[in-house]
Amino acid sequence: MCIYCFPYWKFNSNELSQETPRLRWVDLSHSSKLLSLSALSKAENLERLNLEGCTSLYELPLEIQNLKCLVYLNMRGCIRLQCLPKITLISLKILILSGCPSLDEFELISESLEFLHLDGTSIKTLPPAIRNLGRLVMLNMRNCKMLEFLPDCICELKLLEELILSGCSMLRNFPYIKQSLTHLQILLFDGTGAEEMPQVLYFTSVSRASLLHHLSLSGNNFVSLQADISQLHHLKWLDVKHCKKLRSVPVLPPRLEYFDAHGCDSLEKVANPLTLPLVATEQIHATFIFSNCRKLHQEARDSIISYTRQKIQLVLDALSRYHGGITSEALIGTCFPGWEVPAWFSHRASGSLLNSKLPPYCDNRFTGIVLCAVIQFPCYNNHSNLSVECTGVFKTEDGTHIPFSCSIGVWSESSNMTQKMDSSHVFIGYVRRLDVDTQEEICAFNETSLEFQVTDGTEEVVVGCEVVKCGFDLVHVPDERENIFGMHKLLSTSRVKHQNYLKSVGVI
Repeated sequence: MCIYCFPYWKFNSNELSQETPRLRWVDLSHSSKLLSLSALSKAENLERLNLEGCTSLYELPLEIQNLKCLVYLNMRGCIRLQCLPKITLISLKILILSGCPSLDEFELISESLEFLHLDGTSIKTLPPAIRNLGRLVMLNMRNCKMLEFLPDCICELKLLEELILSGCSMLRNFPYIKQSLTHLQILLFDGTGAEEMPQVLYFTSVSRASLLHHLSLSGNNFVSLQADISQLHHLKWLDVKHCKKLRSVPVLPPRLEYFDAHGCDSLEKVANPLTLPLVATEQIHATFIFSNCRKLHQEARDSIISYTRQKIQLVLDALSRYHGGITSEALIGTCFPGWEVPAWFSHRASGSLLNSKLPPYCDNRFTGIVLCAVIQFPCYNNHSNLSVECTGVFKTEDGTHIPFSCSIGVWSESSNMTQKMDSSHVFIGYVRRLDVDTQEEICAFNETSLEFQVTDGTEEVVVGCEVVKCGFDLVHVPDERENIFGMHKLLSTSRVKHQNYLKSVGVI
């Protein structure tokens, strides 16, 4: 007999028994006629209670405070639930009130909470007692359309790692937080009514700045990003797409792997350098998207191109330690409005086809190839996913054909939106070395034939998307002397530019 095999009952309200002292789990989900939970008042050992979809339930009884062992309470979709009783559940760690539109006030019923889901409720603010949730790790208030402000005491949630405020369209500001929330890793602040970035980013010390690695600011009315955002050294994911008033982008954090500014109609300037480089980087993947940023100045486009080329050079050393095949997607990629393949591409062509003779590369420093496609999009398209694909072959002297296929850009929107690209865009992607391991095979390449096209994320070609120009280049690791000199020059130049930029905006 297994003494840890506790009862798990799923039943409807008509089967509910008052003899429940041994119950550990109860699942009453989607019991649409359930009106009362009084029969559970003696379930003193109950640990999990699922009331999801109990659409007739409008309150919790006071007797529920007898459930001293209750750890998990799910009331998702209880559309008639109006309030929580003033009780204390000493063990409750997970409380789910998602999709309870009649709930307009939140009563703190447990100071042991670690995960609190209030998304889709009508709550206008949080009570001051929220400061007592010293163990809270995640607070989800997505699509709380009536939420007007957050109390300053939210900064006292020292262990908070994830804060979700997406779609809180009435939220006008974020509390001024300077030296707290140091454990915060994910902040979703997209689609709010805020006019400025959350002041949580005003950190005075990099050592305190945090573990923040995922920041979503899309769909807001910011005119600019904070000049010292580069101090968020752990930030890897930054989303500002559809920020229609955003006009400039400052120097970005050095470990950033993904930056999306799609649809920033007013964006004119980006910093040069776009990010501060890292000498010994473990970061390999990097995608920077500027699609539909039609007002970008030429200097901004030059900075994006320069960043892409520098980033490729900076990861060459890391990639040279690995062997094996080509990746299916670009390790480094960018996209921005434009008409020309950058001049540093050795092989260029008009149209979607490129046939080129290759110089011999008789060394072991060959790491991969960089590809470019200039795409003319129709005025209107309606695809949730767009992918720029490159297929072709590398030919050897003995007539062998080595096939090649990869994506140099994959752009996808959320399920409730469609991707709309317009005018002409330049796509650049760097992919790892071909699946060859010997020096002789690398030297044997003498010709390539490549074709570029736009698909819908599958194998279907998107009609109307024309590849007007394309290019490619072989990439190899510089020799040690060249690498040391080039890296020193790159870092020195980047640091000087960054310091001058911070001085110009009054940060230093």
